Amino acid sequence: MRFKKSGFSLIELIMVLGITAVLIGVVGFNFAKQRQKGNLTKAIQTFAQDIKLSRSKALSQSTSWRIKSVNPNVYILEEWDDNNNTWTIKHRRSLPGSTRFASETVSGSITFDSRGFANTDPPELELIIRTNEQSQRIYTSMTGNLLTMDIESN
Repeated sequence: MRFKKSGFSLIELIMVLGITAVLIGVVGFNFAKQRQKGNLTKAIQTFAQDIKLSRSKALSQSTSWRIKSVNPNVYILEEWDDNNNTWTIKHRRSLPGSTRFASETVSGSITFDSRGFANTDPPELELIIRTNEQSQRIYTSMTGNLLTMDIESN
């Protein structure tokens, strides 16, 4: 008596599962990298918008505004209060995901005067925004324009 062979053998099923597992692993790894890159891009775009916002507020309100990094994951936007001679926090921002400031001077600031000119503290402020895999160096001009550069990872 002969049986008619139908279906797949155990070896065929194991091979299909193995190939599927490898493909899922490759796709998952690439997805994680793209997500980190997206977080870095989002952090830089938000930071750039906040710099432009601070400058435009300084110009429109004829007062000083500054962006100050508080810790590696958080920065604040502050307005100078002439009445009390103090800085007043207007906005508090957290960098997305695993993005963080990685500069030597994490507590730097960019201050815009009432004419819209930027002063950095320390004077040679260099901001680096980093995820686990990628980094970007940010330079600010006197008028608040940003220049970003990729940093090669080792």
